[in-house]
Amino acid sequence: MKAPGYRLLPLKVLLVLALLAAGIFLVLRPGYQHEVELQDRARQHRMQQLKIAFDSFIQQRRHDLEVLVHSPALALYLNQNSNFHADLAAHTFLSVSALHGHYDQIRFIDNTGQEQIRVNRDMGYSYLVEETELQNKQHRYYVQAGLSLAPGEALLSELDLNLEHGQVERPLKPMLRMVEPVFNLKERQGIVVLNIYGADLLENLQLALPEAHEVVLLNARGGWLAGGDDKDWQFILGGPEAYLSEKNPELWQHIEASEEGQVTHAGDCYSYRWYRAEGRQLQAPRWLLAERASGRACDALYTQYRDHGIGLLLFSAMVSLPLVLLWVHWRHRYSHARQRTEMSEQQLRLITDQVGQALIVVDGQGNVSWMNPEAERVLGWSEGELSGRNLHQLVHVTPDGKMLHEGECPTMLTLRTGQRHHTEHSLFRSRQGDILTVRLTVTPYGNALERGAILSFSDNSQNTERERRLRHQASTDELTGVLNRRATLARMQSLMDTTGPVGVMLLDIDLFKQVNDNYGHAAGDQVLIHFCRTIGTLVRREDLFGRIGGEEFLLVLAESDPQGLLQLAERVRQAVQDSPCLMDDIEVPVTVSIGAAVQQGEEEVDTLIARADRALYQAKNQGRNRVEWSPM
Repeated sequence: MKAPGYRLLPLKVLLVLALLAAGIFLVLRPGYQHEVELQDRARQHRMQQLKIAFDSFIQQRRHDLEVLVHSPALALYLNQNSNFHADLAAHTFLSVSALHGHYDQIRFIDNTGQEQIRVNRDMGYSYLVEETELQNKQHRYYVQAGLSLAPGEALLSELDLNLEHGQVERPLKPMLRMVEPVFNLKERQGIVVLNIYGADLLENLQLALPEAHEVVLLNARGGWLAGGDDKDWQFILGGPEAYLSEKNPELWQHIEASEEGQVTHAGDCYSYRWYRAEGRQLQAPRWLLAERASGRACDALYTQYRDHGIGLLLFSAMVSLPLVLLWVHWRHRYSHARQRTEMSEQQLRLITDQVGQALIVVDGQGNVSWMNPEAERVLGWSEGELSGRNLHQLVHVTPDGKMLHEGECPTMLTLRTGQRHHTEHSLFRSRQGDILTVRLTVTPYGNALERGAILSFSDNSQNTERERRLRHQASTDELTGVLNRRATLARMQSLMDTTGPVGVMLLDIDLFKQVNDNYGHAAGDQVLIHFCRTIGTLVRREDLFGRIGGEEFLLVLAESDPQGLLQLAERVRQAVQDSPCLMDDIEVPVTVSIGAAVQQGEEEVDTLIARADRALYQAKNQGRNRVEWSPM
């Protein structure tokens, strides 16, 4: 018969093993949880860097597209339709292609789908495609979709392979297409299409990841675009493993059911996030954006700790001093985990320090908790100077206490609503007191109770000034500096929509051809400039004055009446007559004929100008240098 102690030996052994297992679990759990948290933070950081890289790439391409769509050269080409203006528009496209180098093709396609301007880039060289080589693209999906867009909308295509004459181009050339319509006086004239090298996008995404990780991209149907090795592009080329959704439908259903997560596939760990490019009125497809850690399953850390725990349990059962060994082991694991944490935090800071974008992290009250060196360079403040201080009260308030933002600023709006906000023209004050125009994206993080925000921004002052100059050039007559025809008519329409009856004067310099014939075209230009300066001394700031033809000008007065209009017209006529143009000590006499009219009821722009034109015709027929009035 066994002694009672021996009868309980198996139970005692099980109890000791259970206590050892519990002790080992309690010892290993903090290190495991800490490493899980560290890996998750690193994974979220990598996925955020991928998203930032994708967003930045698309936003830069959208900016280039809008520069072309709204370029003065393209507008002149569509208005004038001459060989000179066609060449000017084509060379604008050529300049953008040569300057940026991200575009395989830049094209202007008319409403029929016919290419009218096309710039190709090959071997680092940009060139214009001959007219005989231009193609009709009316059956391409991005052309059909682009021609249905409203003003200000843009389309980003799927990432696919480039086709030439209906065939897949070899070697394979991944391509994105960004499309925006061109409107002229509310009429669609066609579309501008950027063929963007897909390889450039994928290279930018790969640069956002550490060397041990590879960027992966699939379309919304599960077709491999990048990171699938020999499966890339097989859904277009007809390979046997075209779609992950067909090869592994259960895995694909799991991926589709969540916006982000991790899965193990073919022995590799994939961290993924569903992504759609964001932008003002941008229609974009949905992609699965992921990064792959080759040769490592997503649960590798769990397996590592599980195997390690089993080994410790066996070891502790055989060693006479298990508690001492466990304590030493725990101390070693804790110290190692702490060193890894500090090293990882240093690596994360090093990565963010090297990012080209300025980054600032604020808490729920808008107080600065961290900023990278690029933010210090742009604003002039150091991290130590801003840490713990309210960012809004520093960068959105001028030294004299004036607010730079009307209403709620994007940062405080994001903290309040939890919604991401982006603006191309936010105003920041630097430490030196300069007012900077920045391109700003504010992204929230955390829950509603502990919400913070990450500000990503860059100095956009030069782009803003360049846009202002382009708008000025597009609305100004190059010779005289007054409004050009297009701008004059557009602002006249706006004036008629917002004020009372307007009065117009159609002015024509008398016998201007004789000035050119007698004194030369340079003298004629001087007469036009002198004439505009004379008129400029007589009109008010709110009046419109523009050149609408060779020697024909239009003066528009807000809330005008017939008596006041005729009095001003006579003063203008007299002032022109009394102010000859002086050139090389020669006085060139200048007179003007004027036709005047005041808007009647809901009279349209064209009708009002036509009445003034009839009055002008009457003034010229009755001897010139006079004012004639059109009552109706």
